Amino acid sequence: MVFGLLLATAAMAQPNRPLLDPAAAQQRMAAEIESVIELLDLEGEDADTVRAVLTVRNEKMTKAREKLRAARGDRTQMGQMREFLAAIEEETNAALAELLTEEQMKQYVEFRASRRGNRPRGPR
Repeated sequence: MVFGLLLATAAMAQPNRPLLDPAAAQQRMAAEIESVIELLDLEGEDADTVRAVLTVRNEKMTKAREKLRAARGDRTQMGQMREFLAAIEEETNAALAELLTEEQMKQYVEFRASRRGNRPRGPR
């Protein structure tokens, strides 16, 4: 009985994942942006504009995630940060919707969903 309780508790616990080295994180984000540019077949000024929008998004998300990690355990602050992260995504999508065709926007949304892997979130 105790073993089962310990096993269930361990399964529900979210592991502390190590932070990605900042240089490696920057490289990963830059590679992801270039993947989007290639996927959407963007060139020239269009590519530069989308690259700028996504770079700003990544910078905001990085800062917000750092605050979220610092708030670990403070449910109120964590909830606010999740809302802030969602607002960044909405802001980015709105900016991109003005730049991209409907088909390109659909491809971008599908790309983002595949990157997240639509993985279920742990208990809150």
